[in-house]
Order: sequence, then C-alpha cells, then structure tokens
Amino acid sequence: MNKFEEIYRTYFECVYKYLRGLTANEHLAEELTSETFYKAMKAIDGFKGECDVRVWLCQIAKNTYFSYLRKNNKEISLEECEEHPIEKDNIEQLLVNKDLAFKINSLGPRNLAMVCEEIGAKIVQVSTDYVFKGVGDTPLNEADLVNPVSSYGKTKLLGEEFVREFSSKYYIVRTAWLYGDGNNFVKTMLRLSETNDTLRVVGDQFGTPTSTRELAKAIAYLLPTENYGLFHATCEGSTNWADFTRKIFEMTGKSTVVNSITTEEYGAPAP
Repeated sequence: MNKFEEIYRTYFECVYKYLRGLTANEHLAEELTSETFYKAMKAIDGFKGECDVRVWLCQIAKNTYFSYLRKNNKEISLEECEEHPIEKDNIEQLLVNKDLAFKINSLGPRNLAMVCEEIGAKIVQVSTDYVFKGVGDTPLNEADLVNPVSSYGKTKLLGEEFVREFSSKYYIVRTAWLYGDGNNFVKTMLRLSETNDTLRVVGDQFGTPTSTRELAKAIAYLLPTENYGLFHATCEGSTNWADFTRKIFEMTGKSTVVNSITTEEYGAPAP
C-alpha cells in the first residue's frame, strides 16, 4: 500500500464528515470528498510527514468547498466560512466581535480581490503570524502548515484563502510585531512608562519586531514584479515582549523597570 492509499483509507470518513458539516448536504459532501482526495493525490509529494494529516486534508477540503461556491455563484456566509476544526478538543469560543473580525479580515479582502480581478489590478494582502498555532522555537516559512487558534488568526487566514481564490495577481505578505506610525506596542509601552515605575510584560512569547517602514520597502520591491504568491516579511532577529520593552526603554532613556511574566499570568485571550 502506497502513502496515498493509506491516507485515503484512514481519513476518508473523517474528511467526509468535515465536508458534511460544512455543506449540510450529503450528496455534495460525497462529491467534494472525492475531489479533495483527487487534489491530495496530486499534492502528496509535497506533503510533510511531520504535519497532522487531518489538518492538511481539512485545508484541501475547505479550499475545494470555496471553489465550488465560487463556480456556482453562491453567497458565502459567516457560518459557511467559519473554521470547522477536525479535532473537537481544539474548538475555542470565538470572541464577541467575531462578526466584525470576519467582515474586516475575511470579506474585505474577498471583495477587494474580486474587484482587482475584474479590472486586472494587483492586490497586496498583509497578513499575520497568527495564522500559525504559535508553538515551537524555529522560524516559520511559507511552506509550514497553518493552524490558527484564535478568532483573529482564523479570519486572517480566511482572508488569505479568499484572495488566492478570487485573484490571479496577488501578493500575500505575512508579517509580525509591527511598529511605526499609529497605535502599536512601542508607543503603548512608552505611554505606560509615563505613569508606571514598573511594568509586567510577557516574556515567554517570541517574535521578530518589524518596522512598518521596512515592510513597506519589501512590498514596494514586490509590486513591479509578477512574482505573485505568498511571502513572509519581517526584520531580522528574535526577542520576547519583555526584552523588547527593556530595549525600548533603554533607547529612549526611560527608567521604568520591566518584570517578565508568563502568558498564563497575563491572562488575556489570543487576538
């Protein structure tokens, strides 16, 4: 038995149930399940064995369903597009503002992508590292498996999928830990330092602080090209929020003391 046959026999029922939940149509779920495994067979050589097979197939199945909706000019609702995790234990309560997040992060890019395709324009979709689960200690690349665990990450990922589905000239640019003009972490910490002698800042989340100026340069570099697709764009290096804050205060001459705490101690929900 080859790798694909083993995956087919093991996960056919799982994928069918997933699509049955998405479509609420037994016959359509059967058709889309067959199409999903046909696409999986063509992509099997690129599958990373260390990834969760169910999540990989789930992603293919969901994209297959979106293609079906597009071909048949069907409206896409929040209920149809919302994440349907294969593992029930991983289902989280969506944030109170899930409708607004869906409209901004998902439907907005979809509408823009449709208009851009109609007029032959390119589209840049700025996305986020929150499309990943957020565990591990190695840098992530464009080929790594997505698995968002928050409402924000799920709606941003859906926005990516809509852009791919509705546009042929797109640049999806994932970035992280942005700072520059406007509200951001750096300005928040500086503001808090004005009224606090000490601050408690999370020290077990790691990332790459990225200047919006540098991100804009990266996007400007892509725009004249026809090198469409998915890109990761951050500055170099890695730190945690607490050490980042200490560096901010060092560079601005602030005397506020930073005490590191854990994510659990902080207690805020994931964005």
